[in-house]
Amino acid sequence: GFQLDALKTTIPTAPPIEVMKEHFFSMETSNLADLFPFNNGSLSHKTGIIIGVDMLDRPVWIDGWHPNLTNQNMLIVGRSGAGKTQTIMLITHRSAHIGIRSAIIDWKGEYRDFVIAMNCPYIELGEDSIHRINPYDVDVTEELDGRKYVDIETSANFVQALVYKMIRTFDAKVLNGEIKVFILDAIREQYKEKGITREIESLYEKQSSGRFNIKGQMKKMPELSGLYEKMANADSMSVRKAADLLKPFTRQGNSPSFAIFDGQSTVELKNAPIIGFDIHKLEKEIMRPIGVAAVAKWLDEKFTKRDLSQKKRLIIEEAQNIFDDEDVGGVWAESQYREARFTNTSVTGVTQGLEVFTRSKAGIAALKNSPIKIIGIQERVDIDKVQGILALTDGETNYLLTQATKGNMLVKIDNEKQYVYVDGTRFERMLFTTNPNDPLYHERKEYMKELFRKKEMMKSEKIG
Repeated sequence: GFQLDALKTTIPTAPPIEVMKEHFFSMETSNLADLFPFNNGSLSHKTGIIIGVDMLDRPVWIDGWHPNLTNQNMLIVGRSGAGKTQTIMLITHRSAHIGIRSAIIDWKGEYRDFVIAMNCPYIELGEDSIHRINPYDVDVTEELDGRKYVDIETSANFVQALVYKMIRTFDAKVLNGEIKVFILDAIREQYKEKGITREIESLYEKQSSGRFNIKGQMKKMPELSGLYEKMANADSMSVRKAADLLKPFTRQGNSPSFAIFDGQSTVELKNAPIIGFDIHKLEKEIMRPIGVAAVAKWLDEKFTKRDLSQKKRLIIEEAQNIFDDEDVGGVWAESQYREARFTNTSVTGVTQGLEVFTRSKAGIAALKNSPIKIIGIQERVDIDKVQGILALTDGETNYLLTQATKGNMLVKIDNEKQYVYVDGTRFERMLFTTNPNDPLYHERKEYMKELFRKKEMMKSEKIG
C-alpha cells in the first residue's frame, strides 16, 4: 500500500522516509515491476513478431507457436474503429516474413488492396467472378502419426449439412428423416461413381505408359447439380419436392448468384504466403452465411490439412457470422477450435463484440481454446457478460471502456497480460487503414492504381 513512498525513497534528493517493516516482501523482479505506477508487467514472449509497444515504448513480441502455449488459436475483438482489422493485417504481414502462411475469409472486402499489394492471390467470389469453390472437394488428410488418407466421410457430412442449410432457406420444415437419409446416401454415391475412396490413389486419373500406370491429374469432383438430379428423379414425392428447393443453388436454377458453389473449383493455392477470399459480393442474407462456411471447409481440405510441418493461420473476419450458424458454420468452427492444433493451424476469429462468444457452443469453444486474446475498445453490454470468463480486472475493464483509443489493445496470453499500442511502419499504415478520412487511405488508392498500371504494362510487354 506504500508503493509511491517506496518509489520516492529511490530518489537521491528525497528526504528520509520511514517505510514500515511489514511492507517489505521478497519478490521476483518481474513481480516487483508491477508495483510501480508507470509499468504494467510484460509478456514473456521474445520470439515471433513485434506487434507494437508497451506504455514505456518497449517492443512487445507475440509468438503464436510459443512452446508454452497449448494451441495456436487467437481472438481479436473490438468495436468498430478499435483497430482490430489493422492489428490482424499487421500480424499477417509480419508473420509472412517469418514463414507463417495465412488464409483470410474476408467478410467485407477490406483486405483486397493489402493482399494484392503483397503480390498474393485474392479470390473474389460473386456472380461475375471467374472463381468457383466446390464444397465436394477432398484432398489428402495427414495424421500426426504419418497416416495419409482421403476423408470421404467428413466431406460427405459437410456437403449434407450445407445442402440442409440451402433447403431450409426456403422451407425450414421440409426436411424429414427420409429426405435426410436419401441426401447423405446420394452424396456418398456421387463419390463412389467418381471412383473416389479413402485411398489416395483414387483422387487421380491413371494414365497408361507402356507397361505402367502412372498417376495423372486430379479427378473431377462431384457437384451439387448431380445431387439435384438424383433427388429430382427419386421415387419419393417428398424427396422431389426437396429437390425443387435445392434447384436455385444449382446451375439448373435461374439464380446465377446462388449457384456460385455448383461446379468444379477454379482456385489453386500453391504456396502463396497470404491468400484472401472475398465473399462480400455474395448476397448478404442467404449466400454470404453459406459462403463463409463453404470457404472455411474448402480451406480445411486445401490449406489446414496440408503439410503438417507448415505453420498456418486461418483468419475469419466477422467471426460471429460463422459462430451463429447452427446448421453448418458453428459445428465446423467448434471442431476447428478444438482440433486445429493437430494440423499446425491457428484459427483466428476477428469480431466486434465479446458478447457474441457467449451465444453459441462455437463461440464458447473459441473463448476457451484461444490462449491469445487481443481486446480493443469495448461496449458495456459486451464486457459485463464476459468479464468473469476472461478474468478481466476492474482496471482492465475500465481501460477498455473509457481509456483505450484506436490501436490500444489489451493483450492476454494465458495468464500474462500487457497493454499494447499496435502500430506499424508508415508503409504498413498506408496498406492497412480502412478509414476513408485518413490521408493514407487515399495515398493507398493511388499506390494501387500505379501498381495495376505497371502490371498491365508487363502483360502487354509479354504479349508483344
